[in-house]
Amino acid sequence: MSDVDRGRPYCSTQTAATVIGSVFLDSKTFAQSSKRVDTIGGVGHNVARALASFGLKVTLGTMLDYSAAALAIETSLTSADIRVIANRRRNGLGRFESLVNLEGEGVVVGATPPDWDVVPAHAFLQQITNAVAESAVVCIELGLPNRIVSSAIELARDSGAKTCGLPTRRRSLDSQRPYLRSLDYLSLNRLEAEAITGIQDVVPLDQIASVLTSAGPPNVLVTAGADGAYAIGFGHPGTSVTAPCVTVVDTTGAGDALVGGAVGLHILGRADPLSGACNLVASVLASSDSYAVVKPTVAEAN
Repeated sequence: MSDVDRGRPYCSTQTAATVIGSVFLDSKTFAQSSKRVDTIGGVGHNVARALASFGLKVTLGTMLDYSAAALAIETSLTSADIRVIANRRRNGLGRFESLVNLEGEGVVVGATPPDWDVVPAHAFLQQITNAVAESAVVCIELGLPNRIVSSAIELARDSGAKTCGLPTRRRSLDSQRPYLRSLDYLSLNRLEAEAITGIQDVVPLDQIASVLTSAGPPNVLVTAGADGAYAIGFGHPGTSVTAPCVTVVDTTGAGDALVGGAVGLHILGRADPLSGACNLVASVLASSDSYAVVKPTVAEAN
């Protein structure tokens, strides 16, 4: 275990948040130019960055390996005032190989996820207990092993924190259904939402969101890429979220930015958290180097 905390001192008046989730090194090749760019991704990383961008005091509990890339990722996160608590394993850093097409959409051509199955849940959660205790919200990647998800939710509840279920790339989500009643926030893309609800027919997003809220979480966000999203809660009885109209360079991380922004701004008590979150999404969509390890120019990416 290592606790990397090299950022600037936090202000004690900041609202705190803890994120438990994965970090990936995304190696992207842009189709138009054949330019290859290494960026930092993963739902844990992306949501932590979104929360921090709105001034929350963020701790990220994650896995990393011993590589130079992992060190660069730690440096990037701590420079953004995000505290990193990392369980280090040989396969701790996830890796994606993707091709960004002419429309800015990333197509995964290879993926090696971090091996969370080797992480001892009790020891890992002990490392983040203090962070959770001071957090207003704890965001948990639902695709992590059930023993980590259930223990993290229990720890958050015992500390009086709100809980947020984050998207996962897993398609078999039957075992996650019991957790829904313990969540205050839930964000899934359409495919994930259909998998966890058992919906098999093509139905509108608002119906999917309604099924999810009936299962427990009062604040639900179902995303659908370029088709936008649908939200129940977040200060609205139910509303469609239109995808930002920008020149898209790269769609990677846009959905995570939406949920991180919406949850963070709602926790902060902002009047219209979805609007503020959409502004963050627009900046992510229009940038090729939001979280680049080696930053290219936009011209190079295009």
